[in-house]
Amino acid sequence: DFDSGDARLAGKFRLGDRVQMLHNDQILPSEVIKVKLTKRQGFYAPLTKSGIIVVNRMFSSNYATVSNYALAHQVMGIYRWWISLFGASASSEHLP
Repeated sequence: DFDSGDARLAGKFRLGDRVQMLHNDQILPSEVIKVKLTKRQGFYAPLTKSGIIVVNRMFSSNYATVSNYALAHQVMGIYRWWISLFGASASSEHLP
């Protein structure tokens, strides 16, 4: 949500809401002009140090199903700490 700066689940956005977009290395507001439900099979969950990733120039959270971004980022800090100590394969395809 551009106006409040808070994370919001994608399904909660409505027409006219504003999101944070990256344009020429600046964060600018952009209005939601279309909402479309897309379902696909599979998963991909990148994890960044900040908990934020830019997808199609739009700022997005790494935490797909958590509405409280600050809490999710704090909890995932343990995992980021573990990876910083022991490392991880950037292209790991094996899950426990």
